Amino acid sequence: MLDALINRIATALPPYAVHEGFIDFALRMPKGDSRRVALCSRMAECWR
Repeated sequence: MLDALINRIATALPPYAVHEGFIDFALRMPKGDSRRVALCSRMAECWR
């Protein structure tokens, strides 16, 4: 019986960061609705 071996495990990360830009964009979307702005801000803090 043949054994399967794992030689290496790798992860790939893109060479660019767009997350902060998207958060800034998303926080500008619910203008005039202070409740939604506060909610989006709280959710974004979890990802920063």
